[in-house]
Amino acid sequence: MTTNSDDPDEFAVLAAIWILASNDESPLITYRGVQHRLNLSQDFDVRTLVRRHGELFRLGMPASRLEQWKSDMRADRQLPAWIREISGDERAQLINGLKPEDGFRGHSFGQEPTRRNRKSL
Repeated sequence: MTTNSDDPDEFAVLAAIWILASNDESPLITYRGVQHRLNLSQDFDVRTLVRRHGELFRLGMPASRLEQWKSDMRADRQLPAWIREISGDERAQLINGLKPEDGFRGHSFGQEPTRRNRKSL
């Protein structure tokens, strides 16, 4: 990251990403979606920042959940703003082209323990 005063502070961006991933309605977060939501420039490397701090996130998106989300988006449900702003064939290509490595998830802190992991608490 350069030291240009117009560049966002890396740790401020990291904190904002963590808040989004921890509190967002959707458990799946895309790197491109973060860029859009935080109004970051195209050259800001969100992917590298998240991977460098992988202890804060669950890297990747489970293929089955991603496929369900893609199906919902094709039916115009659960469309993130950055995809909603695109239409037609370009939108379809973006949705179809999403791969598990194009995103990540938060750790879901504060959620009710599942039946499977209650015994370990």
